[in-house]
Amino acid sequence: MKRSFSHGTLKHLDLFAGCGGFTLAAEQTRGKIQTTQFVEIDPDCHTILQHHWPQGENKTSMALTRSTPPAI
Repeated sequence: MKRSFSHGTLKHLDLFAGCGGFTLAAEQTRGKIQTTQFVEIDPDCHTILQHHWPQGENKTSMALTRSTPPAI
């Protein structure tokens, strides 16, 4: 069974994006999946994402992602 997108391009939010593996796979769909935003806290990964996909927007708030675990 072969499926196709009948309504155009699917917009994608890449959560926990890392260095962009899922976004790279989405590119292989020949434009049927478009990554519009990333969520990534690692600054090195964010640099890679911005280099390869400058149109993507990183939606991470550092204030919400940093915490100290309780002492045991």
